[in-house]
Amino acid sequence: MPRLFPGLNMAQLRRYKLGQIEIDELARRIRSDDSEVAVEPKVFDLLVHFAHRPGQVLRHQELLEAVWGRSIASDAVVSQAIFKLRKLLSGEGRLPDALVTLRGVGFRLDAEPEALENPLDAQTDDRSTRFLDWRIALPLALLIASVLVWWQTWQLAEQAPPRIALLDIENATGDNGLDWVEAGATAMLSEQLTRRGIEVVSARELARLESARQGASTPVAAAATAGASQVFAPRLVRDGSGYRLELASLEDGQSAQLELTGSGPASLSLAMADMLAEELRAPLPPPAGGLGLNSPFLDEAYARAYHHSLTGNHEEAIRLYEAILAEQPEAHWASYHLSIAVNRTGDVDRARALLESLLERPLADAWLAAAVRSSLGNQAWYAGDYTLAERYYQQAQQRFSENNLLGGVASTLGNLGMLALSQGDFDSGRQNAERALEIYRNQGNWVQTARVLHNIGYSYFDQGLYEQALERLDAAYSIRIEHGLLDQAANTRAVIAEIAIEQGRFEEGQRLLEQSLADFQVTGNERRRGQTLDDLADVALRRGHFHRARDYGLEALALANGRDEPTSAASASMTVGRAMHALGDFLGAEEHYRRAGEKWAQVDNEAGQLSSLGERARLALDRGNDEHPRALALIEAMGERAEQLDDHRYRLFHRSLRAQWSIVQGRADDITDDLDMILGDAGERDALRAVLIAEVAERLYQAAPNHEQMTRIWPVMKDWAPRLFPAARLLYLAAESSEECRSAIQALRQLRGPDWQQDLAPSLNCPVS
Repeated sequence: MPRLFPGLNMAQLRRYKLGQIEIDELARRIRSDDSEVAVEPKVFDLLVHFAHRPGQVLRHQELLEAVWGRSIASDAVVSQAIFKLRKLLSGEGRLPDALVTLRGVGFRLDAEPEALENPLDAQTDDRSTRFLDWRIALPLALLIASVLVWWQTWQLAEQAPPRIALLDIENATGDNGLDWVEAGATAMLSEQLTRRGIEVVSARELARLESARQGASTPVAAAATAGASQVFAPRLVRDGSGYRLELASLEDGQSAQLELTGSGPASLSLAMADMLAEELRAPLPPPAGGLGLNSPFLDEAYARAYHHSLTGNHEEAIRLYEAILAEQPEAHWASYHLSIAVNRTGDVDRARALLESLLERPLADAWLAAAVRSSLGNQAWYAGDYTLAERYYQQAQQRFSENNLLGGVASTLGNLGMLALSQGDFDSGRQNAERALEIYRNQGNWVQTARVLHNIGYSYFDQGLYEQALERLDAAYSIRIEHGLLDQAANTRAVIAEIAIEQGRFEEGQRLLEQSLADFQVTGNERRRGQTLDDLADVALRRGHFHRARDYGLEALALANGRDEPTSAASASMTVGRAMHALGDFLGAEEHYRRAGEKWAQVDNEAGQLSSLGERARLALDRGNDEHPRALALIEAMGERAEQLDDHRYRLFHRSLRAQWSIVQGRADDITDDLDMILGDAGERDALRAVLIAEVAERLYQAAPNHEQMTRIWPVMKDWAPRLFPAARLLYLAAESSEECRSAIQALRQLRGPDWQQDLAPSLNCPVS
C-alpha cells in the first residue's frame, strides 16, 4: 500500500505531533496540553514504530519482532499494548479513529505526523545553566558501592560468606539534610548485601537481642547470640568537598576509610533531573538494592517509588517507576516493581505482560530472575491455576537456593505454604510458613515477618480456630502499624473484622471493615477493596439491609470481573444472589447462584460449588411445590459431596437444608436428628450455626408454630436476635408477650436503624403505634 503521507522524512524526524500529542523520541517524552503524559516504554516504542510508517499495514508478527524483538512469552502482550496505544491516541491525542484494525491482516495508523521546530525540553532561560546540587542524593548510591567494594576485598580472604551485624549509619557530616542516611542508606546496604548471599542482622534485631540477654550486654555479645561473626558501625563524615564512609568493626577495633567519589547525573536530561530534584527531597529505603545505573537521581526515584508502593500509595509509585523506565528502559528492577504496583491497582493484564516480558530476558540478577517467577506464581494463584502457581514457585525457590539467597527462599516457602493452605492442606502449609517465618525473623525483616504471620493467622481463621488466628493477626497488625504499612495493616484489620463477624460481633466487624475499605480506597488496592465490599455486603445481609447488600455485592462483582478474577467474582455473585433472594427476586438470585457455581468449577473450588448447590436448593424450597423435587435432588447431591469434602461447615449446611425439606413436606417430626447436629457443638463457628438454625426456625414457624422443636430453637433465637436479622425477625413475628415484643423491636432497631420496619411483615402480637 502506498504511503498516505509521503511529504515527511521520518528517518530524520525525531520531534513531531500526532493529533494533540507532542512526541520527542530522543527524550522519550510525550506531552499533551502542556502536560507530560506517562506511557509504558513499549507503548512509546509502538507509537514511534507506527509514526514512522503512517498509512502502512503493519502485521502482528512484524510488531512483535520490531518492538519486542520476540522477547515476550505471549502475543497477548502486543494486543494489550495496541489497546493502550489506541486509548492514548483517542484520549490525549484526540484521534479516536486513528489506529485502524484490519481483522486477520494487521493495523494501520491513519494520522499525519506534523514536524515540530523546537526541542520539547529546550530552555532559553537560565534553567539551562542551573547547577544541580546532586550531592544529597549521591551518597546513597556510593555508600552501597563502597561497602560492596570492601566486601569483595574481604571476600578474597574468606571462603564462606559470613553472617554480620550492621548498625545504622551515623550522619557525622553536620548536615541535617543528610539525616536520611541513618535509616535509608542502612536499609539499602543491608538489602544489597543480602542479595549477594551475606546474611545481615539489623540494628533493630541486635537491640532486641541485647535487651533479651540476662545482665549487661553489648552489641558484640548480642551478635554472637545471633551467629554474627562481626558487628560493623558505619559513619558518614565530610571530607573536603566530598564525603567519606568510616566502617569500624566493634569486635577487633579495626576501621576502614572508604572514599566516596563519583560524577554528576550526566545521563539524565535536564528536564528529568529538574523533576526529580524538585519533587524528591531525600531517598527512602529501597527494595533489593539500587538500579546500578550510576545515577543518584534515578536511584532516589527508585527508593521513593518503592516506599510509596510499600505504604500503599500505588499511583505515585507507578508514576515514578514509569519516569525511571522512560529514562532507562533497561531498568529491570523498576519494571518488576511496576508490575507489582499496577497489579495492586487492578490492572492484572498489564502486570502479567510486564512479568512475561522480563521472563524471556537474560536477567543477570539471580534474585530478580527468581522474583519474576514468584510473582507470576502469584498471578496464577489469583487466577485459580494452582498447578501453574506451584510450578512457578518451585522454579523461583530453585533459583533462590542455588544462589544462597535466604530471603528469597523464605519468600517462596511462604508462597508454597499459602498455596497449600488455600487447598486445605493446613499441616504442610503452616510448616512451610513457619520455616519462612524463622528466616525472616533471623534477618530482622519485619515487613515479611508480618506477611507470614498474617497468612498463618488467616489459615487458623479458615479452620475456625479464632484464638490462634487472632494471636498471629494481632502480631502482624502491630508490626504493620509500627512501620506505617497502611495497605497491609488494612488487610490484616479486615481479617480481624471477619473473625468478629463470625463470632456475631457485627457492629465491630462492620466498623473495622469500613476503616479498611477507606484505607484501600486511599492506597488504590482494587483487589482488596472489592473483597472488603463483599464482606460488607455479607454484614448487611446479616443485619437485614438487603438493598445495601445487593449494591455492595454488585460493586464488588464489577471490580472482580474487571480484574478477571474468577474466585472473587464467584464470591461476589453468591452475595448478590443471597441479597436478591431476600428481596424476592428469585430469577435474579438463581442466575447469580448459577454463575457463581460455574466460576467455582472453573477454578476447581469444591467448597464454593457446594455453597452454590446449597443456595440453589434453598431457593427451590422457597419457590413452591413445583420446585421441591429439584430442591431434593440438589440437597442429595450436596450431601454426597459434603461427605467427600469432609468439612464440618458444609455438613451443617446440608443438614439444615434436609431439615427444611422435611418441614415443607409436612414431616416436621423427622427433623430431630438434623436439629441435634446443628444445635450441637459447632466449634467456634457460632454465627454459622445461628444462621442455619434461623433458617430452620422460620420454616418451622410458618408450617407449625407450636411444634415442640420450637422450644429447643427459641433460646438460640432470643440470644442472637440483637445480632442477626432472621433471629430478630422471627422473635418479632412470634412474640407472645409485651416483653418479647420490646426485645424484638429493640433488636430490630439495633440492626436496621430507624427504618427497621422496611419490607417487614406486620406482627399480629406486636402492634407498632
